[in-house]
Amino acid sequence: MTALGTPAFGAPVLSFTAAALNLGSATVGGGLSGSQQWTITNASPFLVAISALPITGSGAGSFAVNGVSLPIQLATKTSVSFTISFTPVSAGSLTASMGVAATTSGKTVTASSVSLSGIGVTLTMGVGNGSLAYGSVLVDLPTASTQTATLTNTGTGNLTVSGIAISGGGGAYSATTFPPIPFALAPNQSAEVSVQFDPTAGGTATGTVSLVSNATNSPSVISFTGTGAHWVSLSWTASVSLDIIFYNVYEGTVSGGPYYRFGSLMGTTYEDSESGLTAGSTHYYVVTAVDNTGLESLYSSQATAKIPTP
Repeated sequence: MTALGTPAFGAPVLSFTAAALNLGSATVGGGLSGSQQWTITNASPFLVAISALPITGSGAGSFAVNGVSLPIQLATKTSVSFTISFTPVSAGSLTASMGVAATTSGKTVTASSVSLSGIGVTLTMGVGNGSLAYGSVLVDLPTASTQTATLTNTGTGNLTVSGIAISGGGGAYSATTFPPIPFALAPNQSAEVSVQFDPTAGGTATGTVSLVSNATNSPSVISFTGTGAHWVSLSWTASVSLDIIFYNVYEGTVSGGPYYRFGSLMGTTYEDSESGLTAGSTHYYVVTAVDNTGLESLYSSQATAKIPTP
């Protein structure tokens, strides 16, 4: 206990738990705060009246006295306990002083102030690229289209990332983190979130990935958008003629033509993923063979492809 204040005849009047109080670290603007119980004891044989417990200093706005109604009178050898709370309003080391306004036997007690200290920390998560745009991705490919977003601890305290969730996206998206959840990030440390777009149907799919942490701006949200594009895979039997050097592929939207050439190649497979493959449409394909003199064969038999809806 620390004795504080003396009357004119020199006897100690008040004693505190200690002359200094460190309330540790707490989050700026967050739900986390520090607090400790504090006790004042009347160490004199006289009645002491406490009228105020003023907090002053540069960090005064971060500290508060709770759990006591003033003014209060303390009989000899009695105590009053209350809580000093720390809710930082800014980051960094914060200090203040708590004084005691008291009287005994009609005289003012001059008490030493109690030193208060604490550290305000910020817990914020930054998303380097908070929007992922995949453009057009072919439906039902063996591998997904992947993009990566970077998470960074932009605060001054340690962060813990505890959860991830996807909303929207039509079931075409999935996400993973490196390192795996749960994981911790020190200030300025980063992690990666990989978001995969694997459309199973045509059309636009949008949504968000939300990462839950102890940051004050949790959840951290990454938005995404992409379009599932239909495609048609064509294949045919190679010509037995040794003079054939390439094939022309034709497409039309009316059975029997007219057809429009949209590709030439030396192989016997072709994939059509043009933007005209809209949901519900029907497309017709024929192939011709071209020899080393430039002579082109007649159209092959027609192949029909109906694009699903969606």
